[in-house]
Amino acid sequence: MANSATAGAAARRARNRQEMRAVILDAARSIVAERGAEALTMRAIGQTIGYSAAALYEYFPAKEDLFGCLYFEGSGGLSGRMRKTLEGMPAGVSAGDRLFALGHAYRGFAHEQPDLFRMVFDRPAPAFTPGFDPRPTGGPGKEEIEPGDDAFGLLIEVVRDGIVRGELEAVPPLPLALAAWAAVHGFVMLELNGHLTHDGPPSMRAAAAAGDVPTPDDLFATTLRLCFGGVLRR
Repeated sequence: MANSATAGAAARRARNRQEMRAVILDAARSIVAERGAEALTMRAIGQTIGYSAAALYEYFPAKEDLFGCLYFEGSGGLSGRMRKTLEGMPAGVSAGDRLFALGHAYRGFAHEQPDLFRMVFDRPAPAFTPGFDPRPTGGPGKEEIEPGDDAFGLLIEVVRDGIVRGELEAVPPLPLALAAWAAVHGFVMLELNGHLTHDGPPSMRAAAAAGDVPTPDDLFATTLRLCFGGVLRR
């Protein structure tokens, strides 16, 4: 009986903690939508939900952790967008088509949340050092995000399935997924920072002025075709 009660109490604490994290992330998304990512602070979130800023650090040990979770986690984050993209595709669609769809979903989400995207990726942040885990180290709630539930985990699933089905090159899934992410992310970073047009190298600016540069959508489609074509099995 004692063990059962202890397990039940632990489950309730984990559930309450997960629900509180969701409340914090929802408040943070509202602040970003209404006032921009620069207005996102622990104090602003605390005022929105009636908590002190100090109390929020129990759920997110640093503001950078919150930024990362806000961008990547949940139904309103990148993982939710990517999962919805996959669920909306017909059964049996090829791994190549799923990779293309995920690439477009990633770019679309970055365009919808450009300020937050830049805050997460433009500068080194403690939260994004190798081995970063958005859950508090050693604390409760460590079970909240299981491996494979995040955006990169979904990408690895698609890659692994494509390898098993013989549609992708027979290489380890992790580096192949990382290469796909790097290709898409690199394009989006260049695009959002203006390096594909007015702020690009002189030759790019000259080509843009002469009208010789395809539209961003066409450039992105070509980039995906060239990069992902290298991992598709003939």
